Amino acid sequence: MSGKCLLLKMDIARKKRIDSYYKNKIPNVEILVDNVWDPHNASAVLRSCDGFGISKVNLYYTYNQFPKLKSMGKKSSSSANKWLKIERIKNLKEFVKEKKKQRFKFMGADIQKSTNLTKFKFPPKCIICFGNENQGLSKEIKEACDSFIFIPMAGFVRSFNISVSAGVILYELFRQKGKKLKLTDLSVNRNQND
Repeated sequence: MSGKCLLLKMDIARKKRIDSYYKNKIPNVEILVDNVWDPHNASAVLRSCDGFGISKVNLYYTYNQFPKLKSMGKKSSSSANKWLKIERIKNLKEFVKEKKKQRFKFMGADIQKSTNLTKFKFPPKCIICFGNENQGLSKEIKEACDSFIFIPMAGFVRSFNISVSAGVILYELFRQKGKKLKLTDLSVNRNQND
């Protein structure tokens, strides 16, 4: 087989993998990241989104610096940022209005007035909101939320790091809504740079 034919065959196989990747997502679920200070934390959330079948992440930044996801946190995201749809929210009121018109429910990850994650059933269309490391969810994000969820814990510490919280909550979402997704076959040797 000539070098050109081999490259063409590899390109076709890669395109099929990419097409199947975008079809293998939990529909009607998005994430909202609210002013997360550490870009490595934001990138780790992106990596969890990719792993649990979430295709869209909305970033809301009003007082912390918007993360440079292409350069910072590259190891944390393991290149997930180049596959996800990432949108910066510039006008929160318009964003919330449009999403609620589309029947999305906003769920806030917050310990106050919350439902235990193990007893929570995610609605058909939802946006899960995660606050920053120090202040949690912004007041305006809390006001947009229809309900709140918390992760039960056994220790003295009252909360997990933002990236851990996202991983735990997204796993429960995946458990509830990801039953039809095709899971990674670890026996297949894949190129990590795809």
